[in-house]
Amino acid sequence: MSYFVTNYHQQQKSLFHSNSDWVVAMLRLESISEHATITETTDDCVTFLTDPQAPKPNKLYKLQIYKDMLRLSSDKEGHMPLLLNQNYLRLQVQDQVLRITSIDQFGRKWEYYVDFQSASSKASSDDLR
Repeated sequence: MSYFVTNYHQQQKSLFHSNSDWVVAMLRLESISEHATITETTDDCVTFLTDPQAPKPNKLYKLQIYKDMLRLSSDKEGHMPLLLNQNYLRLQVQDQVLRITSIDQFGRKWEYYVDFQSASSKASSDDLR
């Protein structure tokens, strides 16, 4: 019996944690950043503006690293945590493409890319597929 109890305590974090947190966070970010344009970047923050035809037009958002959290905030409201308890977070931007790199508390490395190109350029590239 003590073996099962010890094993349970060792595996407790992984039993109740799934990678769906990452998927949900990135889907939230993707829905907000669709057809947006990056306006400013720093080592720990990316600021972007939504398209005039977006559900929330011309809204300014900040995606930023704060302590062990990746959070999204707007210019008029609070913040929405996307990822919590991360051991490592990094934001890199090149040619309107954001790369988010994260290493979670279990040592798993995640990378995600968000394309901030304009709506017309996204439509033309989708038409070619």
